[in-house]
Amino acid sequence: MRIARGLAATAATGALALGLAGTASATAQAAPAAAAASCSTSKISSYTAQGWCGSGTTWRLGIRCSTGAYQWTAWYNYSTTVRLTCAGGKLTHYWIDQK
Repeated sequence: MRIARGLAATAATGALALGLAGTASATAQAAPAAAAASCSTSKISSYTAQGWCGSGTTWRLGIRCSTGAYQWTAWYNYSTTVRLTCAGGKLTHYWIDQK
């Protein structure tokens, strides 16, 4: 997970550098792609998070708890809202993974 985030951050930094060197139209092209993946997460309580994505996206909700444990839902490829609760400890992080 950390490696994937690091690679994504590196790729985003490279894309940003290229975008700054490019034209304004390159920036305009990136916006519709980001809008296509409509997802949201929220913290429901000190222990539970919920998330959803629109249809056409393959996604899952992930959480990290104060015990250091990571948990994920199953992968979904349709629009639904799911909740995930820490098995131990309190909720510290929550996110959506996309394929």
